[in-house]
Amino acid sequence: MMNKVIKIFNYQFYLKEILVIFFTFLLMENIFSWLVLPNSIFLNLYEKAFSIVLFGFVLYKFDNLQFLEKLYIGAFTGFL
Repeated sequence: MMNKVIKIFNYQFYLKEILVIFFTFLLMENIFSWLVLPNSIFLNLYEKAFSIVLFGFVLYKFDNLQFLEKLYIGAFTGFL
């Protein structure tokens, strides 16, 4: 099976990566997550854990970001 590559702006994503990003985003949205996880205790735990893991990953890859992206992360962290 071929690995499909999707190019968005200057970034290249494999189809599997796009699907993971898409479904993790949908699980963060209330209308879709209610269908999958109707119990709000699990949903709140998922949202908190996923947010922490995602922010940790961004900080781990901080050196690979462009200057403007680093500026946005710094502003976001300061805002928090």
